[in-house]
Amino acid sequence: MENSPKKWIALALALLVHVIFFIVLLISLGWAPKPEPVNIDPARIVQATVVDKEKVLAEAAQRRQAEQDALARQRALAQKREAAERQRAEAQRQQQAKVEQARQETREQRALERKQQEEQARLKRLEAERKAKEETARRQAEAEKKRAEEEKRQAEAEKRRLEEERRQAEAAKRKAEEERKKAEAAKRKAEEEARKKAEADRRKAEKARREEELQAGIKAEQQAEQIELAKQRFTDQVKMRVERYWIRPPASQDSLKVSLQVEMLPSGEVRNVKVTESSGDRAFDSSAQAAVYKAAPLPVPSESAAAEELRVFNFDFKPGS
Repeated sequence: MENSPKKWIALALALLVHVIFFIVLLISLGWAPKPEPVNIDPARIVQATVVDKEKVLAEAAQRRQAEQDALARQRALAQKREAAERQRAEAQRQQQAKVEQARQETREQRALERKQQEEQARLKRLEAERKAKEETARRQAEAEKKRAEEEKRQAEAEKRRLEEERRQAEAAKRKAEEERKKAEAAKRKAEEEARKKAEADRRKAEKARREEELQAGIKAEQQAEQIELAKQRFTDQVKMRVERYWIRPPASQDSLKVSLQVEMLPSGEVRNVKVTESSGDRAFDSSAQAAVYKAAPLPVPSESAAAEELRVFNFDFKPGS
């Protein structure tokens, strides 16, 4: 595989030599200067032509043979190079195999030594574990003996404690019964007092609620009246301002009326004006919309509730009404 480029190079050189040879031959045959006509015997011309052609063919044959010999030498040289390369590669492979074998033997030796060390460590670990288990068993036995003695002592103490608790429980039960009776009597008394107080509080709260609802109703009516008054004042002011800025279109009638919906910003600026019910006269409708825009900013009511309701309001524009 490594000698393949060399083969192709040798083959390309051989082909190049053949091509150059044939080009030179064609040039020499085609571009030869035409001889001046002379009076020569035709028989001599034929003889000379035959001799020249034979000479050219012989020279061409010699050149081809020389090229073939050169190509054969190049091929033989390439084959020798390939054989030498194969021998070198084989020697390298054998050397690498020896090195790899030595490495493998070293690895195996190290693995064997490591295995022996691990086995020795395992045996030591097993011996240590055995001794540790024996020591643990001994300590557990001693602890078990102490635990049994402690449990016996605790059981006796528990028996005495339970007896004492039983006596105390009986005394506590008698005392609790007395306390229960006292508590029931106190509870009945407290419940009666609480019931009376709750009834009084309920009546008081009911009275306060009715009064609060009455006051709230009065306040709501007053606020509603104030809002309506503010909206009415706003409508009257808007009407005057719009009529002030309104420009009558030519040939418009006096009885025309257009209904508008106005969107107003908190500052009184007009965001949008659209016709909700046309007067039938487009010019009149447009003049009314323009007048609303010119009248801005509109007089926003000081009452916040009225101002909020008037963010979008309907407005009937009829000049002079």
